[in-house]
Amino acid sequence: MSGGARQEKGVISRWQDERGFGFIQPEQGAALFVHVSAFAATPRRPAVGDAVYFLRARDDKGKPRASWAAFAGVPQQAVTARALPDNTPRPWLAVLFVIVLCALYVRGLLPRDVLMLYAVISVLTVLVYHRDKAAALRNRWRTPERTLHWLALLGGWPGAMLAQYWFRHKSTKPAFRRWFWATVLGNGALLAYGLYQGEALLALLR
Repeated sequence: MSGGARQEKGVISRWQDERGFGFIQPEQGAALFVHVSAFAATPRRPAVGDAVYFLRARDDKGKPRASWAAFAGVPQQAVTARALPDNTPRPWLAVLFVIVLCALYVRGLLPRDVLMLYAVISVLTVLVYHRDKAAALRNRWRTPERTLHWLALLGGWPGAMLAQYWFRHKSTKPAFRRWFWATVLGNGALLAYGLYQGEALLALLR
């Protein structure tokens, strides 16, 4: 929490869980925007009617928002982020996968075009995640979750994993995480099948 900011109390007046944001109605004044990432050390996701403590800030357009929030039933953040299970995908898996791809390429088992495809889609996925996180904070049009899942399935999951870790975006919603891991497994299966077919084709040519 910011040292000079004054903690206020309010109630979640609106909440769109699928989009990860809502509004807090303070005890005094107008409602202000709050993103799920502001609840960094809480044991569950917010819901309409929850009493919360929050710190007030402003976005890049000068509009009020909550920079930090916690449920009023958890005094002084008794439940800390360290005590909670951290379901954020770790970047080491993405890094390890890239190393494996490079090793396969060096050994001549993976075409260069496939390696470049993973790189391009992963970079694109990082940019899409960054844009979606910014849109969530500014209450703008969001990228559909199915688009993020398709990008991951087509080879952008290493970029998605890095983006989730860097931006703390799409890393706390259970349903999204389940689909994300399904795309990781699906892409791995497609890659394995492609490598197997490639080996079989080379054997026939020999």
